[in-house]
Amino acid sequence: MCAKYILESVLYWTEEYHIDGFRFDLMGLLDVELMNRIRKGLDARYGTGEKLVFGEPWRADETAVEGNALLADKAHIHLLDEQVGMFSDDTRDAIKGSVFEAEEPGFANGGKDLEEQILASVKAWCGQKEPKVKAPSQVITYVSAHDNHTLWDKLCETTASEELRRKQYRLAAGMYLTCQGIPFLLSGEEFARTKGGRDNTYNAPITINRLDWEQAYKEQELVEYYRGLITLRKMLPGLWDKSAQASGILHPLLHKNTRGIGIAQGNQRILHPIHSCAAACTFIQRQNPTVSEKAQIKQTQIAFSPYLLHEARTFHRNFRQLLGHIHSSFKGFIYSIYPKEAVRVLVKWILLIVNRFIFYR
Repeated sequence: MCAKYILESVLYWTEEYHIDGFRFDLMGLLDVELMNRIRKGLDARYGTGEKLVFGEPWRADETAVEGNALLADKAHIHLLDEQVGMFSDDTRDAIKGSVFEAEEPGFANGGKDLEEQILASVKAWCGQKEPKVKAPSQVITYVSAHDNHTLWDKLCETTASEELRRKQYRLAAGMYLTCQGIPFLLSGEEFARTKGGRDNTYNAPITINRLDWEQAYKEQELVEYYRGLITLRKMLPGLWDKSAQASGILHPLLHKNTRGIGIAQGNQRILHPIHSCAAACTFIQRQNPTVSEKAQIKQTQIAFSPYLLHEARTFHRNFRQLLGHIHSSFKGFIYSIYPKEAVRVLVKWILLIVNRFIFYR
């Protein structure tokens, strides 16, 4: 009866409130059959994969189950529909370190012997013995969420130097945003959001939990970096493809002597800019590069493709100019019908919403 109630509630909310997806807190307390029924019910109404379904693959403690029911946790991910995703704490901890041990580092901030975990993260853990992931669509790749420390606060615990911390921050972002799976980021991560060093702030005041837009303004270069990463991700089929076949597109590369890791897609040498401690974002490849390849690698050592970042900035600037023209035309039209004082605030608010939707979604 409880399972029926949950399923019917999900279908009702999507129909009445047009909800695009569902995140299940402690999904490991629910059973595999129920989660698959939810997925099947949503797909039947709206099309395969049109509604997001994902959750936490843990359950906090043991729970009673009836009969032979299997829980929808990480151990049973292979029994779930490919369109039911789980947060990957394995990827999170491999990149930045444990969320329970504040001073324990991950690969990006100096952790040791984590190369294999990073390589598995690149392919969304497909092909690994544990967890038994069937497709990248089952893995939510992330390094920060509302629980625990923000990425910046975590790095503050492991790295004293702010200069090095900033490099590690970009490195961590570059790593998880060039891994297969479904990327997820905490709001404000793109401008180094902080909660003042506190981990769980559900009972903290608004001064701690708010989005600091002054901070966003100060960290415009970091915001641009995130935009560039997203642009890059959209251009690589090996990253945006979530199907079971996608795991065979990318080929992780490991150079143990320099502790560098890279990825290649087909004949293209698209390499993952990872280097321990983020002393520099260096492109590494397993094969011995030719002279011309060495020159090409040297030219692209400054964190991803400057060309793509330039294209992202150009698009951003041109679109803002377009918004300005729309703004002027819209004002002229609306002000000719209604008193200026009554609509001025509304016009500005609408344009602000459009701008935030385009550039921060």
